[in-house]
Amino acid sequence: MNKKKYSFENNFFLFSINLKIHQGSLVAVIGTVGSGKSSILAALLGEMNKIDGQVNVSGTIAYVPQTAWILNATLKDNILFGKDFNQKLYEQIIDVCALQADFGMMN
Repeated sequence: MNKKKYSFENNFFLFSINLKIHQGSLVAVIGTVGSGKSSILAALLGEMNKIDGQVNVSGTIAYVPQTAWILNATLKDNILFGKDFNQKLYEQIIDVCALQADFGMMN
């Protein structure tokens, strides 16, 4: 095996990834913030510099990026999105969206 050395300072690298998706499949890439989801998609789309290896795509790819946006309103209004306030549902939404840490940073 020919080992190569790379400088990892201030750079992000994907390495040792093997991915096979069968034609006609619907695939969702999920993971935590900073886990490399967008980087994997950028690599598949040819938008990431490749140091080594290969990317083979047969057919077409549809890519729908996530675009963050909020209403010009309070956080609570953004969560309710026009619905009537329900304390239990509101707390569930904060929990499942993991917003507790974000709210904590605002204090």
